[in-house]
Amino acid sequence: MDQAVRDEVIDRNRVEVPGWQRQYERHEDELNNPRALALPDWQTLTELADALVIASSDQYEVWGEVVIYEACTAAHIGEVAGCRVGDIDAEEWIWTCAGKRRRAQAD
Repeated sequence: MDQAVRDEVIDRNRVEVPGWQRQYERHEDELNNPRALALPDWQTLTELADALVIASSDQYEVWGEVVIYEACTAAHIGEVAGCRVGDIDAEEWIWTCAGKRRRAQAD
């Protein structure tokens, strides 16, 4: 790209990212301190969930509920997607995450 700039084929090298060192330092801080990525409070979580619902096709409210469920259980999307009614003990409010479910094998 630098050669193309010297040859005046393009006006500037679009691959150069000004301020990349600062971004790298911030990213490195986030790796060393995962809490830096955490949402600060419940209101922020609900605002995030609401924004997701608004941005989704047909404003499907379940997406917001999924985000809140994931945040409250520290679950991954795959775990939430695989959750079945029988996995949750409604009396004790305990979710037994079944882990990886096997696909039915074709005979």
